[in-house]
Amino acid sequence: MSLTWWVEGTERGEDIVRLRGAITESARLCDAIAQLPPVVTLDLSGVERITSPGVREWVQFIQSASDGRDVSLARCSVSIVNQLNLVDGASGRATVVSVMAPYYCESCHQEHALPLEVAAGVMPRLPQDVPCPRCGEAMIFDDLPESFFGFLHVTPAQ
Repeated sequence: MSLTWWVEGTERGEDIVRLRGAITESARLCDAIAQLPPVVTLDLSGVERITSPGVREWVQFIQSASDGRDVSLARCSVSIVNQLNLVDGASGRATVVSVMAPYYCESCHQEHALPLEVAAGVMPRLPQDVPCPRCGEAMIFDDLPESFFGFLHVTPAQ
């Protein structure tokens, strides 16, 4: 699936730009920079995967887009979070405000992602007893919190 993006109204006085699909070398994200407003939230919940060449495309885009703009990254998909944890500069000067936290239902073997607000330097409190939307049983967080939220640079307690 190729990458698509569109502007979808405003939220808290910011334009929301939603991205959906795969970020690859053909994503041509840098073509969109001139069209971005000075204050923008990128909703990344629809980004399903990022290829190796797509990482380069993403880093060039986010570094240029967040230079002179107030950019927030919202509802970052697991694919985006993986890159935030692996690649220096993957968030540019943007602020990560929320992620799609991976949950798993052991009862019906379904994966689900739940939006979770985050802040740099703070380990988020993971929701407990989250019912599976399919069967209603409690789901579990499907990663190691310290790994998944590593990009937040949480300082361990002394």
